Amino acid sequence: GVLLGLYGIIYGTVLDLNLADYLPYLAAGLLVWNLISGLLLDAERAFIMADGSEKQLRAPFSIPLYRIAWVNLVILGYNLPLFLLISFWFGKNPGWGLVMALPALLALLVNGLWLSLLVGVMSVRFLSLPRHLTRLIPLLFLMSPILWEREMLANWDALAEANPLYYLI
Repeated sequence: GVLLGLYGIIYGTVLDLNLADYLPYLAAGLLVWNLISGLLLDAERAFIMADGSEKQLRAPFSIPLYRIAWVNLVILGYNLPLFLLISFWFGKNPGWGLVMALPALLALLVNGLWLSLLVGVMSVRFLSLPRHLTRLIPLLFLMSPILWEREMLANWDALAEANPLYYLI
């Protein structure tokens, strides 16, 4: 909530945006971003942390990834009331858009699971990958349409189309 307030006030003022429109947009973007970044950053350590239990139990290889997905889904559910509160406070009723977000959330989780598997396996093989990914995530955050809207790019909208995270968020 504090991060949302700081981002909203600072970027809304700097970019000269209407806070009634910008804060609900920012809240929704941060919800999705926290899910994506949580899946990727937690996947770095998923197989390393589960190494002891995998040797003792016969379980599918993907169990640590399901645990990560569940934890991040619970965090999203925990932050969802803040988004609803901000939306209703500024007179934005999510309505059917919130219901339609459920299939999109399912698609995001499916994509997040295979990306988590890729990051987790590569992190076991390449031990420096977590350090590099931790540095890459804030850069991807700034490149993603969370703090800015596509309309703000004017003639540079090809940058938004070239960003794969644009379509996830």
